[in-house]
Amino acid sequence: MLAAAEHDDITAKAVMDDFTAVGPFEGIKLCFARLSAELGRVGASVSLAKTVLQVHDDPTEDMLLWAAQQGIHIKKGNVESVGAMIGLDDDESIAFVQGKLAAYEPLLRALADPLLPIALALYYARVCALPKPMYLLRVMPLHITLPLMSEFDTKLRSVITSRLDIPSSLPHTALFSFSQPMKESGVGLVPMELIAASARWSGIVVGACETEFLVEQALDTPLILDRKFTFDTLVDAKVPVTAMAHFDCDTSSDHWMTLPASPAFVLSHYRDANGTTMRHVQHRVSSDLHKHVRAQFLRASDPHTSTRVASCKIRGASAWLTHVSAALSMSDREFEFALRLRCGLPPSSSPPSFPVCPLCRTDIQSDVFHFFSCPKLKRRSLNRRHDAVQNGLARYARSNSCIVSITPKRADSKVPDLRVVMASGAVQVDVSGTHPLAPSIEGKVHGVAGHALVMRENSKTSKYKVFAESQGDTFSPFAIESYGGLGEKALDLVKAISEEGACIDAQSYRFSKQQFMAWLSVTWQRHNYWAFTEWSRLCQSARRG
Repeated sequence: MLAAAEHDDITAKAVMDDFTAVGPFEGIKLCFARLSAELGRVGASVSLAKTVLQVHDDPTEDMLLWAAQQGIHIKKGNVESVGAMIGLDDDESIAFVQGKLAAYEPLLRALADPLLPIALALYYARVCALPKPMYLLRVMPLHITLPLMSEFDTKLRSVITSRLDIPSSLPHTALFSFSQPMKESGVGLVPMELIAASARWSGIVVGACETEFLVEQALDTPLILDRKFTFDTLVDAKVPVTAMAHFDCDTSSDHWMTLPASPAFVLSHYRDANGTTMRHVQHRVSSDLHKHVRAQFLRASDPHTSTRVASCKIRGASAWLTHVSAALSMSDREFEFALRLRCGLPPSSSPPSFPVCPLCRTDIQSDVFHFFSCPKLKRRSLNRRHDAVQNGLARYARSNSCIVSITPKRADSKVPDLRVVMASGAVQVDVSGTHPLAPSIEGKVHGVAGHALVMRENSKTSKYKVFAESQGDTFSPFAIESYGGLGEKALDLVKAISEEGACIDAQSYRFSKQQFMAWLSVTWQRHNYWAFTEWSRLCQSARRG
């Protein structure tokens, strides 16, 4: 900085139109005079009303006199700057962060309003409630923010659970799903407490070049102590540390790990740190944190939970969460049901009072989602779910210039559901749903993502492939799990249809791949809920009869 260039004992930093200088009082006076002069040459000036002389002890007579002459306010203790708090008074910093988090109370009240759809409430909780806390985590000392973020996490989660008719004190299996990223089988309400250290570390990485002189002089300033505390917190959380022998290796090396061998090696470990690096570092550290939490959870989980978590990671299983505009077609009860299914909670807050299904006489005490495999629904709501997907797939293919014929089927039919004609040839398709926790297959798919889909694809291929080939066509099973994940063959077909449509001019009626995946996911979850309500109603009728 020009204003501080002639003073080795002054550190200056400019962010947009904010300027901060740190150093001895005599140097600050000269820096201020130089800055005022330089700004005057370009027709600008210092805003004295927003200028503060920050001191940590009682100001001297010289300071009081100079500040009065310049029209500058003196502040003893902490000072707010660029949305953060600068200073050594922890109580002031804590009060500052509490005030910033308290500003979210109107948003929390809005999220709790029953007139706001749950799909939107969850979306706003993920998107609107996180940016400011994330910024505070990056720029404020970790020992200040960490305890406060735990309280904020609990409050935000309680607001969402209050809308879902589920207890705020969730079972640990459901709490795990709530706190995981959506692509990792979760709901996306990632706790700020969990990623606090990764956010703070990313800020430390970006500012390392400006604080290196403190490291070189071995000064245990509050900033360096915060760096050590953050590093130790991440190490305790099992974030990988680079071996001492390779602390300065290239990031492309197999020896390079997320953390340096020591907090003193930050600058050498993360070369060319900038704003982009900050996001990349935080993402990588957070990924390591989540990976460790998942590994611990799955090691202690029963096969039922492991299978559910693996199924919710399959592509397509999260589309009803990520595509909010499509999810708005779901009622609150449908959305709540889908969340219950994803989190491993019972389908209703009032579980069945009978141990045996009144329709098929199957023991359901250990199978709360029995209706997915109840044979008495296979000609009812489960078939309607199948037909909805079949018709939607046909509409998607036709909108992308494919010729589609739907085959009327009987229970003993040996003909696939659809025949889709593309430029490359015709493919016959059969739609099928499967529940990986069904008692008939659960023992074969323990914790293996997509294994239930592979089994169903193989079954359908054995049944229909010979017939399709006898007609000069290929065959593709279109398998979907109850959690919404699609089989590989189904994904290949969706991609092939999209590429067929891409060969023609874009039409307003064209159903894009993204739109279809969102529609399919939402439709599937809605039909899951309808299957449950029909099963409940039939069970009540059977018990009364």
